[in-house]
Parts: sequence; C-alpha cells; structure tokens
Amino acid sequence: MDSHARERIQNIASKKLVMEKDKSIKIIHNTYTKSRGAPELLDIFCKNCNIYVMTYQKDGLGELLRCYLDRIHLPENLQKRQFEYQKGRKNISLVCHNCNTVIGTPMIYKTENRPAYHMIKEKSSFTKHKLPR
Repeated sequence: MDSHARERIQNIASKKLVMEKDKSIKIIHNTYTKSRGAPELLDIFCKNCNIYVMTYQKDGLGELLRCYLDRIHLPENLQKRQFEYQKGRKNISLVCHNCNTVIGTPMIYKTENRPAYHMIKEKSSFTKHKLPR
C-alpha cells in the first residue's frame, strides 16, 4: 500500500471518529456568540497531509484568524488545553499529530484576554458541517 492510500485510510478513520462524536457536541452560547453572530462547526485539517486535527466552533462571519481554546470541541486533549492555560501552564503550538506541521501558534487575544491559537492559513484547511440539533 502506497503512502497516499495509507493517508486516505487514516483520514477516513479520523472523520468517522468525528462523525460518531458529533452527537455529543454541545454548541457554546455566551456573550462572545451573541456579539459575533451565528456559530458553525469546522473540522480543521492539516494542509500538508490532509489529516484531521480538531473540531472548532467558529462564531460569526469572516476568516478563521484564530481559534480560541474554549471553542475547541474535539479531540479531548486539545479541548483540555484551556484548563492547562488557566492553571498557569505555558500553552504549546497546535501541531499536526501525523506530520508535525505547526498549524497554529499560541497567543492571548488582548481585547478579550482569551488564550487562542493564531492560525497559519497556509498550513490548515477546514470543512463546515451541520450543527447538531
């Protein structure tokens, strides 16, 4: 089996995992959601190897410039990084688990004093999917 076929199989498996867990995702509604607009869920992928990285709730229109840690829904290890930051631990870069490409760098969005990842557009892509009802 060539490397491209292996990557496609890994990607399909990771997408199935996301779809199985979709039913458990609860959309966050708070002041940030109200000020920015309707939320949507994005599956974010590494552009280098096309492997699933995370599911993120984006509020409002516009480009995906940053991903706030409290809006990451899946996988659990990324979702829990918001609590590590609150405990005073230094945040680490968002890295593809398959090819080690840095997809986002840690930052604090000073306007709201919220930890986030500054997304590197050239390194990530995303697909939108329907919100659970």
